[in-house]
Amino acid sequence: MLHAGAHKTGTSLIQKYFRDRPAVIEALNGYFVGRSRTNRLIGWGEIVEERPSLLRDAVREAAEHRMVLLSHENSLGRPFVGDRSRLYPDAPRFAAALARSLENENVHVIFHIRGQESFVESYYLQRVHEGYYGTFDEWLLGVDLDNISWCPTVNGLVDAFGPDRVTVIDFDTIKAGQEQFITDFLDVIAPGHGVDVQYGSRRNPSISAEGLEIALKVNPLLESADERRAMRKFLQKEFNNLHGDRPVLFTAEQKDELRERYCVENATLLRTGVPQ
Repeated sequence: MLHAGAHKTGTSLIQKYFRDRPAVIEALNGYFVGRSRTNRLIGWGEIVEERPSLLRDAVREAAEHRMVLLSHENSLGRPFVGDRSRLYPDAPRFAAALARSLENENVHVIFHIRGQESFVESYYLQRVHEGYYGTFDEWLLGVDLDNISWCPTVNGLVDAFGPDRVTVIDFDTIKAGQEQFITDFLDVIAPGHGVDVQYGSRRNPSISAEGLEIALKVNPLLESADERRAMRKFLQKEFNNLHGDRPVLFTAEQKDELRERYCVENATLLRTGVPQ
């Protein structure tokens, strides 16, 4: 099983759950490849392309298990790359590299999607977490909102692995709670699993409007990755969107326009997993 993202669609929650609940994957006769290791095996897609044997050998080492689960949101590259307007422009290339690396394995790919209006907002806030300090409108200058369909990305996965080996899941099911979200994931990787998911109320909050304002002022002053991580933790703890107002990025009219533009094809992907 390869859980390939997308970014900002609950991959960290899935990774933390299986890290913290090893008995669950063991009960399923499975083996979970942790996030730090997938960094070394896959990277941002370039490692598996340049050194496919690393991932191939890692999966073969766990061959005695019924299932090997990899969850790595960077597998298909970055969602926005320079002036290449399409979403995940390197996805077909890296999906093909993953398929070559695992060509003798029975691979099933899981890919979560979410509405473009919330995905773009969430990824911008992620960039701010990483140290970016431009405004949302400035960042949007590099995003072609007319060309952020999920279809080419899913097409790349389907072309590489086959339509019967790709499952597209709606991230918005997380609105029912993180335990239901994890249960839905387990239903895909192990139908009839019987796992009673209990994972508390842990969440990965984003920053509030006030936190965003602070970040945009402080980020230019940060000089190292350690400083950026420390600031991110501070803002998530003290200025998160669980206790403060969420940042207003898109207007209500812009959100409605993006939903209308992409809702039909998103619904088709979620129903069939194959772009029409």
